[in-house]
Amino acid sequence: MQARPLPPRPNLEHYKKDAKDLLKACALANPYAIQEWAERWFDRCAAQSVETEGRLRGVPVTPKLRASVRHQEIERIEKKIQASKLSKPRPVLADAQFFIAREHGFESWPSFAKQIQTIQRANSKEASFEAAADAITSGDIQGLKLLLRDQPELVRMRSLRKHRAPLLHYVAANGIEDFRQKTPNNIVEIAELLLDAGGEVDAESDVYSGGCTALGLVATSVHPERAGVQEALMQILLERGAVIDKPCAAGNRHTVIEGCLANGRARAAQFLASRGVRLNLETAAGAGRADIVKTFFQEDGRLEPTASKQQLQRGFLWACMYGWHEVVEFPGPWCGRSRPSRPWRDRLALGGGRRPRQHRPVIDQTRRSAGRSQPVGRNGSGTCRVGFRQWRPCQRLLVSIRSAVGGWRQGWGWMVGMAGAAERAAWRPRDSSSRSATPVRSGDMNLQQLLGLFSVLIED
Repeated sequence: MQARPLPPRPNLEHYKKDAKDLLKACALANPYAIQEWAERWFDRCAAQSVETEGRLRGVPVTPKLRASVRHQEIERIEKKIQASKLSKPRPVLADAQFFIAREHGFESWPSFAKQIQTIQRANSKEASFEAAADAITSGDIQGLKLLLRDQPELVRMRSLRKHRAPLLHYVAANGIEDFRQKTPNNIVEIAELLLDAGGEVDAESDVYSGGCTALGLVATSVHPERAGVQEALMQILLERGAVIDKPCAAGNRHTVIEGCLANGRARAAQFLASRGVRLNLETAAGAGRADIVKTFFQEDGRLEPTASKQQLQRGFLWACMYGWHEVVEFPGPWCGRSRPSRPWRDRLALGGGRRPRQHRPVIDQTRRSAGRSQPVGRNGSGTCRVGFRQWRPCQRLLVSIRSAVGGWRQGWGWMVGMAGAAERAAWRPRDSSSRSATPVRSGDMNLQQLLGLFSVLIED
């Protein structure tokens, strides 16, 4: 959740003045008044905003990044003001106060004001909760032990911010305020401490449309994965009784494994599949479990009644995106045929009776222009890891294939949309002196693999 941090000693009167200044800027006829307010508003916490953005992107903080973040944030603030009630005729002070509260991650101005007033009292529960959240994300396990010893009820409290997350959810570094999305090396010990202190393992928070649990947030988070502790965290949560098949546990009405696939966490999906998560055709294909995928097909290649065409379509896309060649290209003996068959291609009826050979030159041209660069969006989003300069021809290829497959337009449209999103992602250079990117990890799909699968699937 994008949220502006509070200073160590926040003053409510300063924020009231900021709201009045914003209201005046919106009431002026000068088109640059809002921009000037946005610049002053950003510059007050510019250093922390740049550090947060660099950490979330996985890139070092450079002067170029500072300039880029400043420009993007000021533009975002301006657009957000223009989309709010402040752009309507005769805005009121409450509209400006609501804008400032939402910028800090609070649902309303009264809840924002309550947070400031309570944390000004050093011994208040809210101030202790904020200190405990900082201790979790900074790895200060001794400070956290002292806080929990003095106020054991902290482990069952929830944040006043709109996500309403308990302390246990801060170990996931996901869905909470972005400046606290960090994974220290001792986060596994911190998670055990919180659970031993009485933390509810399946407590839900309101992030990502609600219903999220600690297991769902850990499994879909990039920060524990980068720190190499994601599987250890999930194992602890499962051992403490976390429900692995809880509906909406990963937010956006996703189960945990569906959320893993949607957020690029292929390794977490494989881990959960090995721990007995319930799999359907889509999730089994996305997790690379060819042995389970085969059980959803009958001997003549038809789908079993327990599988749907939508699961087939989406599972095929996940298998392509994550590079599970064994899932996409099944051997023939298991389906009772004398020659190798491709049930994905047969069932999806690629081409719909038409011959898409006219797309062969597009494939060859895109292969020649393909690079090895890797785009990584904010929080490591994206799964097809290719250079964003090569996504334009790849997008044209996907549009061409989409037109060739006839009735299966919805699925390919979704794929093209992901290509466009990846095209806008930022570079992640290997080091500050090189424009080459981090090599693709095993299990990820680069452009060459993606096009290879597409070329096999659309050929006769």
